[in-house]
Amino acid sequence: MSFSSAGYQLLPVLPELVLAVGAMVLLMLGAYRGGRRRPGSSPRLRLCCWCVTGVLELMLPAGKLTTFGGSFIVDDFARFLKILALIGSAATLILSTEFLSDPSRRIFEYSILVLLSTLGMMVLISAGDLIMLYLGLELMSPRALRGRRQQPRQRQIHRGRPEVLSCSARCPRACCCTAPR
Repeated sequence: MSFSSAGYQLLPVLPELVLAVGAMVLLMLGAYRGGRRRPGSSPRLRLCCWCVTGVLELMLPAGKLTTFGGSFIVDDFARFLKILALIGSAATLILSTEFLSDPSRRIFEYSILVLLSTLGMMVLISAGDLIMLYLGLELMSPRALRGRRQQPRQRQIHRGRPEVLSCSARCPRACCCTAPR
């Protein structure tokens, strides 16, 4: 089976592509539904995405597969670690179901963050050079994936910071302007 685009073999990257597309579909469905919750559809789609990714990972041909000029390497040990990452992220969501069962904590982004962090782990496992390693670390980092929800008090504190910064930029001795009164 040959699956290529722009001169690169995409077969080694196929499980990661399926996981990324599945996470984006779940994100779009969650954003489109908004406040209307159908509790049964998202977990089934999430489970389907994980199962398809795991099956694709197991169905890759044996041996060492490389793509993107050696930046992405899949061998038998990488397959094993990717399956462990998928199992670990599934266990994370299973263990967090009780916590997320409270109606005030039902956020659809949680499972998508876990999916995208799993994608980052899978990319990190197959990294063949520093660029792919950096990409995997950035995908795995929850700070890069989530949007911040600020409370009104935090917004007021944040508004005062530019004044302190501009005052410290004008004064040669910044300690006199920023000291508490």
